[in-house]
Amino acid sequence: MVKSKLFNLFAWRHAYPTHSDEMFCISSMLFLKLLILLIFKTSLRAVDFSRQTWVQSSDC
Repeated sequence: MVKSKLFNLFAWRHAYPTHSDEMFCISSMLFLKLLILLIFKTSLRAVDFSRQTWVQSSDC
């Protein structure tokens, strides 16, 4: 799903070359930063969840 979105983004970029390369570079960098942040937050949440379940199981 993400790959198809990225492919559509690049296809759109090649289909409309009227936009400046700088603008595309900035938007792609922002997109990558958001993607990394999202992955980082979800991984942190997963670690927190596993830690909580481990604490609960060790209490028994």
